[in-house]
Amino acid sequence: MTEKTVSVQPIAHALDEAARAVYKLPWPRGDRARIRYVMRYRHMTLPDVADWLSMPLSGVTDHLMPGPCSHARECTVGARLRAEVLRLGRPAMLDHARIGAVTTGMMVHTRARFGYRNVPGGRDEARVRLITQLVRPDEACALLGAHRDGAPENELHQLLQRGLVVAYFRPDNTDSIDWMFDLGELDFIDVDLTA
Repeated sequence: MTEKTVSVQPIAHALDEAARAVYKLPWPRGDRARIRYVMRYRHMTLPDVADWLSMPLSGVTDHLMPGPCSHARECTVGARLRAEVLRLGRPAMLDHARIGAVTTGMMVHTRARFGYRNVPGGRDEARVRLITQLVRPDEACALLGAHRDGAPENELHQLLQRGLVVAYFRPDNTDSIDWMFDLGELDFIDVDLTA
């Protein structure tokens, strides 16, 4: 039996994965392309990149030459470059996803404690539910916009709660959502922007 790894920020991770799935522009694939991408977007020179990667300039030029890299720290450099490319490309990727969400909204599939706060024993009492729900476009755009602007996970959680409550329970008074409903700890979450 394998252990399941749980993300510290499950909502942010799910939004990133969904946005990456609908993003059509190609990502730089090799270390050479990633170094050039980072240099272009961060306005760096080769010595700046070498300092940033904490490696000698000859190691960076090894990565830029065709063929296999002879530098010993290739895997850690590759991982840092991949992470930096994703960080730099994330705003454009989320903007692209937000444009699509304006018309279709987003499909959210999750298992979480969800329901009314003060209805003990009622049918809508907060309990663990498996939810697959289409979140309205305005709520989806608010969630993606907050994520693009770097909102913390608890703010994303509140926006997701609002979107799911409006879609799932369809309350008459949306002003009461924050104190009437509860979305507890998420077991897992998947977001689909192609719905």
